[in-house]
Amino acid sequence: MYGSRAANGAVVITTRTGKSEKGKIGVDFYTETSFETPLKLPRLQNEYGAGNGKTPYRFVDGGQSFENNIPNYGLKFNPNLLVDQFDSPAGPYQAGDLYERSLHPQDTVTPTPWIGHADHFKKFLQTGFTTTNNISFGSHSDQGSFRISFGNLYNSGILPHTNLRRNSLSIRANHQYGKKLSTETFIDFINSNSDNRPNIGYGSESVMYTFFGVYGMPINIDINSLKNKWWQAGQINIQQFRYWKNHDNPYVTLYENVNTFNKNRVLGYAMAKYQFLPALSLMIRTGADVYSDHREGHRAFSTVRFPSGGFRIDNVDYLENNTDFLLSYAQEVNQKFSMHISAGGNRFMQNLSYTRDIANALITPGLYNFSNAQNQLPTEELKFNKVIYSLYSFADLGYENKLFLNISARNDWSSTFTHSSKTRISIPQPH
Repeated sequence: MYGSRAANGAVVITTRTGKSEKGKIGVDFYTETSFETPLKLPRLQNEYGAGNGKTPYRFVDGGQSFENNIPNYGLKFNPNLLVDQFDSPAGPYQAGDLYERSLHPQDTVTPTPWIGHADHFKKFLQTGFTTTNNISFGSHSDQGSFRISFGNLYNSGILPHTNLRRNSLSIRANHQYGKKLSTETFIDFINSNSDNRPNIGYGSESVMYTFFGVYGMPINIDINSLKNKWWQAGQINIQQFRYWKNHDNPYVTLYENVNTFNKNRVLGYAMAKYQFLPALSLMIRTGADVYSDHREGHRAFSTVRFPSGGFRIDNVDYLENNTDFLLSYAQEVNQKFSMHISAGGNRFMQNLSYTRDIANALITPGLYNFSNAQNQLPTEELKFNKVIYSLYSFADLGYENKLFLNISARNDWSSTFTHSSKTRISIPQPH
């Protein structure tokens, strides 16, 4: 009976009502903390490092083809074999400090032992945890009940500097006015936000790609060298310290190239039901789901996709309103026959507004606003409005609780339908 909006199914959610000793206020408190670690990690070989067959790997500037930076196709690890690597010392600097080395060519690279670090991804991860707290107050009487609850959730992910916070306030009440009229209301206020939600999928902005892409991180890379030093000497916030120009330092990806969001959401409904007769009732209900979602993306200088940094803001505003009524008649005609007949209607409204502003290059490193943009792209804007009016009816006829006939019909008038689509849908379902 949900019509065109339930083409892929419908999820029905139920919520709690107030529970306590009659006439008194009950208080419930709940807290929980859980810890997260990977169930299974890839088993990585620890015998060979970067290179091309027997052609040895040698770090020069992290970008030349003759460096043979093909993961794990190089020479076998041997602590007695010394190789120029990105974290090898070069005078007071390291080989990966390309800017300072260009100013001090006399500081040549001192090769370091060729050893494996098959645990580099395991060391990169951290123990995640989720803490949930909830406190609620509720009471009930012969006429109704109420429940007020406040919830708080904090999650720290297994990837460094990824988190999620959620705070919610929920109010629910129902009341019986005499024998015929009853009401029910529910409202939820939810704020969700994060300092960083990691990119997923296949691409240079995902740390999973950095470790396990086609040119994933070679086993000879010591993750501690990337953790302890994000930027080249003398190039703070300008040039990353990394082993290859086509991969970002994963710590820069998670600590500097952040994806923040702040979302405020309100949802609720109010319902009234009137019992005209024991077999005849009318229900009227209206509900809404409203949210505003503000998202920001920061990209540091020397990021693979944004060499001069970048800044992005997305704003999403959404409103959905449902108002419906249902007139129902249910009657046991006699010991053999029963019937349940209902007719009703619905008005569904949906409004979506989306804007995006992007600066693909910045003037000053680390300053994320559009006044610092070299060239700001035009604002992308999307607006979507939809209204559906519906009328429907259904009947359930039963005989001796053995044979049943279900008949339903529904008609939708949608602002997104063509004229020919506004047709009655009639679905008899005998069984």
